[in-house]
Amino acid sequence: MNISLEQLYEKLKEVRTYLIKIGPSRREGKVLNTKLKEANEIFSDYSKLLINFNSKVKEGKIKSTDIPSYQTYCKNFESLYQDIIKLCKPQCVQSENPSNMDTFDLKTALTLLPVMSDDETSVKQLVDNIQYYNSLLTKQECKNNLIKFILKSRLSQSAKLRLQDDYSNVEDLVSDMQKELLPRKSAAAIQSKLQKLRQNDMPIADYGKQITELFVDLTISQANGNTEYYNILKTVNEKQAIKQFSDGLRNRRISTIISARNYSSLKDAIQAAQDEETSSSSAAGEVMGMSSKKFYYSRNFHYNSRYPRGNGRNRQTFSQRRHYHGNSQRSSSWNHSNSRGQGQRGRYNRGTFRNYRRNQGIKRNIVNIINENQKSTSDEPQLDKFFRE
Repeated sequence: MNISLEQLYEKLKEVRTYLIKIGPSRREGKVLNTKLKEANEIFSDYSKLLINFNSKVKEGKIKSTDIPSYQTYCKNFESLYQDIIKLCKPQCVQSENPSNMDTFDLKTALTLLPVMSDDETSVKQLVDNIQYYNSLLTKQECKNNLIKFILKSRLSQSAKLRLQDDYSNVEDLVSDMQKELLPRKSAAAIQSKLQKLRQNDMPIADYGKQITELFVDLTISQANGNTEYYNILKTVNEKQAIKQFSDGLRNRRISTIISARNYSSLKDAIQAAQDEETSSSSAAGEVMGMSSKKFYYSRNFHYNSRYPRGNGRNRQTFSQRRHYHGNSQRSSSWNHSNSRGQGQRGRYNRGTFRNYRRNQGIKRNIVNIINENQKSTSDEPQLDKFFRE
């Protein structure tokens, strides 16, 4: 009998050794099912041997000196089988309650619960972390340790004076912290401030942040700690905050777009307004770039031809402007010379035009002298003939 039990024990021990050797990463799927089935078969054989042994003990076929050794083997065998069950189902055990903690861990508490200061943000953060850590603890003893830890080491001196020395549960502690340490804000004052807020010179991101803060404060103030009221008021106040955000925008076009889209989330409305502002800025930049290019070509056209084609002054056509010296020699005062005011008339080109008329007159005089010389030369034979007669 003992030999058979020893053999079963060695087989079960081999199964456990194999499961430990392959590690938890490979302890799954077909391998896990095969080894678990093998362990169950060995334990079934053990149960049969145990029943047979107990019947023989009752019949008196087993010596009393053999019973203690057999009981020791049975105890070791059952302990070994329980170890195998734990190795085969680690994921199942952890997934049933993955976040619960059976003990109060001081290291976790120090990391999760910061020392409170007297400002509102610090108090809110500590309250939220207390509620979260309390949800992880399962035993009342651990929750009592959490209460003592908070009262002794996480509160400021002024907060300790406002709170009690001890609490029976964490919920009462959190409720007193919210009532005594957080300032009570008037819902009417918050709503009035929300309705008067405008973007003015603020960026859309900063304007949206202020709207969001007022929306949250208004909801918390109206709910007064009631979770059911909070869920109802959140929906109503968020719609009001979205409307106020769109109405207070500086850009009327963006305001109309946000109102027409009928957003249900305030953060989506704020992001959409930022996107519209970015796209509008990009489109304006492209239009300005095209206008500058057109102005450049238009300016160069007037720069290179003083008069439109076919409309020359005094019906004269010139391939180039009068006194044209080329673009490279044009002085910076060219724009002034094109002025037609009384003060500018003749300032730069009076002498030049006089010289032009003088040159034209000299040219005509030279032509007349040449013609007269030619005429006098042709009349000389007639004069000689006249005097001879």
